[in-house]
This record gives sequence, C-alpha cells and structure tokens, in this order.
Amino acid sequence: MPFKPNAAIWGALLAACRIHGNTKLAELAVKNLLELDAEGPGSYCLLANIYSESGKIQSVTNVRKLMRDKGVRKNPSCSWIEVDNRVHVFTVDDTNHPQIKDVHRMLEEIIKKIEEIKNYANVMNSGRSHNYHSEKLVVPLRLI
Repeated sequence: MPFKPNAAIWGALLAACRIHGNTKLAELAVKNLLELDAEGPGSYCLLANIYSESGKIQSVTNVRKLMRDKGVRKNPSCSWIEVDNRVHVFTVDDTNHPQIKDVHRMLEEIIKKIEEIKNYANVMNSGRSHNYHSEKLVVPLRLI
C-alpha cells in the first residue's frame, strides 16, 4: 500500500472481518484502531459481535469488560421511518410507540411467512434474542 492505513481503512477491514468470520485479522484491526486513538464504541462492539458469531463467548465477555473499564459506552441504535409525513423512531425492543402491538403482530406475520416460504432459520436474524431490533420495527409500521 503506498500510504499508511488510517482509521477508515482499519475500520473497513474490521467490518470485512465480520463478514468473513476472521477473528485473528479483526483483533489486528482493532489493535491498530486503538493505536490511532479511534476509541469509539463501534470497534469494540464489532469485535464483540465477531467473537459472538464465532462462538468465543469468553472473548465477548473480555471485550465488554474492557469497554466498562475504559468507560466506553455504546449508545442504543435506532431506526427511523416516515409514514404519512410523520417520523417514527424505534430502538431495540422498543415498547413506547403507540402502535407497538400492531407492529409486533405484523413483524411476527412477516417472519412466519418468510420462514414458511424458504425455511430460513436466520432470516432477519430471527433468533428470538433480538426479535424486535429497531430495523425490524420500522418495516411492519409501514405495512400496517
């Protein structure tokens, strides 16, 4: 490479590591990101996700402990959608929206139909631990 990698390059490499499940290279990318003072929560969270998807639960715990020790905090993710000129915001496991029961019901129908059609166990990460992730909550609202 004709120049020294910056935080954007190391961050892109880290994201690619998640796609390809490469924990060793992910560790190298995070190490370099931290050396560049890229102390945001994104690198830690992505590394923890890579470990989790690789079944390295103790490593996930270690990353989360390191975040706590360093005072690194992740803000909750949110998703936005505009319906009839009104903006709706959802966070993970959101229960505050006035139509949340309808949204959950529609989401369950969508997941059921997708699983019936193709029998995908992981469609939309349908593991029940994050069944109401913010991105999933905006879609049913638009369909209601």
